[in-house]
Amino acid sequence: QFTITTPSGTALVGYDRSNRNQYFFTAGLFKRALCGGIQWGVAVDLLHDEYYDQMNLKQVRSETSYVFRGGRHEIGYFGSYQTSSDVVKIAEVLHDRVTALVAPTDIYAAFYRQYFANGSEARLWGGVTGRGQAVVVGDVRVPLGVPVAIETSYNYIIPNSTRDVTSQTRFQETWGININLVWYPGRTAACVHANPFRPLLGVADNSSLMVRTGDAVWR
Repeated sequence: QFTITTPSGTALVGYDRSNRNQYFFTAGLFKRALCGGIQWGVAVDLLHDEYYDQMNLKQVRSETSYVFRGGRHEIGYFGSYQTSSDVVKIAEVLHDRVTALVAPTDIYAAFYRQYFANGSEARLWGGVTGRGQAVVVGDVRVPLGVPVAIETSYNYIIPNSTRDVTSQTRFQETWGININLVWYPGRTAACVHANPFRPLLGVADNSSLMVRTGDAVWR
């Protein structure tokens, strides 16, 4: 699976670029338990980001849950784990180059998901990042018509209350909202949730692969 996003941005100091292209790639394995029991999935995500510089990041996501009898309610654990990082240019002033380390954010969270009779589903999960920050994420899928559904997701990493004037980037908040219109050729969107072959972990986006930035370095 893959997706391409083109969010708008603001040109940084010494670098005249406002367009940004992101390419997400996801591959994984999963086992669904539609009628109840243990279900699980694991996926590898790759992000190629082209903005003021290019960066390539990788992470592993995992999900393990228990689906209650009847298949309407589910509780479980979600995790994302950094497997690579990169160094990018964030500014260029005169002959000095300012770089920073970027990497996916490690997340450890519990979640609750509910499936509704009309084919909708919603999930809310919360936990902590690898740096001890609280994180809240949710996603919703709602069928709109016979072959079409809307999928939304949001995320918010709450910054630490303590400030360190020597390392402001360490405490920045992170948030994102994604809205997708999904078309299922030849299928009914309201029945897709009952398909045992529907991927458990969707293709990565900015709510499931959250990038953190380290301290800037002048070179």
